[in-house]
Amino acid sequence: MKFIRPAQIILITLFSAALVFHFLVLGNIIPFEMVWGGRIQSREQLIGFEAFSILSNLYFLFILCLHANILKGQFSPLFIRIGLWIMFVLFLLNTIGNLLSLNSTEKWIMTPLTGITAILCAFLLFSKKKNNLA
Repeated sequence: MKFIRPAQIILITLFSAALVFHFLVLGNIIPFEMVWGGRIQSREQLIGFEAFSILSNLYFLFILCLHANILKGQFSPLFIRIGLWIMFVLFLLNTIGNLLSLNSTEKWIMTPLTGITAILCAFLLFSKKKNNLA
């Protein structure tokens, strides 16, 4: 399908931007109240949650780069497919979580972004691709 590559590029761009965002939160450039539903209580808690976010986004980028054939490796199509399923489910749940956020910026900006991410992951999952990765 001709829309697979644009979906891959959009997702790779979104996850790259998310990595920058989370590093800015860790660096106190972006207020920590804007993340995790405004429920962070301490700097230690922030570091733990942001480390999880950064590692998750790196994993998502890895899966997408394998799917887009940007990275080559001995990974089975099933490994990539399971990774896309994990992303889809997490971002579907994250969209619901963002709707319940105490922070209005997170609610009104992140909800559409996570929703779009879930939709694009579903698109990659259910689109047919020549090398059977999708």
